[in-house]
Amino acid sequence: MVVHGKVIKLLITILMVGLSSAAYSKDYQAGKNFTVIHSTVKQPPPLVEFFSFYCGPCYAFAERINVDTAIRKRLPDDMKLEKYHVSQMGPLGPALTEAWAVAQYAGVDGKVEKLLFEGLQVKRDIKTAVDIVIVFNQLGITSEKYAEMQSNFMVKALIARQDNLVEKMKVHGTPSFYVSGKYHINNASLAQDDYDTYAEDMANLVLFLLNKPL
Repeated sequence: MVVHGKVIKLLITILMVGLSSAAYSKDYQAGKNFTVIHSTVKQPPPLVEFFSFYCGPCYAFAERINVDTAIRKRLPDDMKLEKYHVSQMGPLGPALTEAWAVAQYAGVDGKVEKLLFEGLQVKRDIKTAVDIVIVFNQLGITSEKYAEMQSNFMVKALIARQDNLVEKMKVHGTPSFYVSGKYHINNASLAQDDYDTYAEDMANLVLFLLNKPL
């Protein structure tokens, strides 16, 4: 029996959908793996991680456990993991939120993130706002250009959005993941076997929540 090419494609599509669904079919439960929240945020980002450069677990999530990478690999092409900095943590908290907004505006957030984490938690050579600017100097952004971007209205709007969401979503710890403005993930509920298993479990839970009807 000859099977038509379109039928074969349909069967492959069904198989791939089934595999994708199975990837996050674990029985995740409200009250255990995530909390349903009731925020007043209008048009919240589909997926946001609140973090601080002073936060040890945030550094581990980004650089050792690779939680962020695992999540990004599984997201649809039209969706991204937003990362918002929490100003309330550490003496340079507000300056670091501003730096993160500048980095996003300049398109160097992927490079700046590791340097700021290392400067604050490993080398411990970031002690003032000037030291933050020096990190940008290392990436070819002059102090003058940095100052110019500090005054940019888009940078200021991004700073305000980060601070506003921290307040309205009642963020009390980092790293904190929120999905669809409705679900707050319980990091401690995920598989603890090893780094890879933990990161994969987090990515599966994110997909599970993204696919829940609102």
